[in-house]
Amino acid sequence: MAFNISDGLIRIYQDGIDSIIDQLGKKVVLVMPQKEELCPNCWYDGRMKRSSGRYKANNPNPIGPLNKPFQNGQICPVCQGRGKIDDGTKKQIEIKATVKWSPKEFINYENGKVIIPTNVCKIKTYATKANDINNAVEILVAADEPTENAPLLHKCRLHQEIIARGLRYNRYVEAYLIRTT
Repeated sequence: MAFNISDGLIRIYQDGIDSIIDQLGKKVVLVMPQKEELCPNCWYDGRMKRSSGRYKANNPNPIGPLNKPFQNGQICPVCQGRGKIDDGTKKQIEIKATVKWSPKEFINYENGKVIIPTNVCKIKTYATKANDINNAVEILVAADEPTENAPLLHKCRLHQEIIARGLRYNRYVEAYLIRTT
């Protein structure tokens, strides 16, 4: 026999989880990849996806770090032959998430001994942040705070695929991260 969960109960559940994330959640910083721009110093070869090895004489930059003349056929000294350069900005997105270090899902039993991994954590946050978590090149997760409002941040990376969670609606996501430093 199936049962139906009312919309009122779903709202109560969502309000509770939202409050836990917003009030008890810890700081998680998502370091996003740098954006790339075409090198202003050389012509880009779209077919080969790299520099064409030809100097761009109409480079708008003055002679310096972004304008270094070179002979045709040589490697561009600005982009090192990639045809693209990083824009130099690291975008960081700060979110709140519940954080559980050494989650029970990763406890192993070997030869009658319990092995608890200390380098794995599970975070839970809103599903709207799923793409940002997937695209992050580095995730900084707050650990215990030695002093108030000064969290110790551990560098992590995504360990497993993100899991959607929720009651009837996938409003939240859980992600397992592994500590890299």
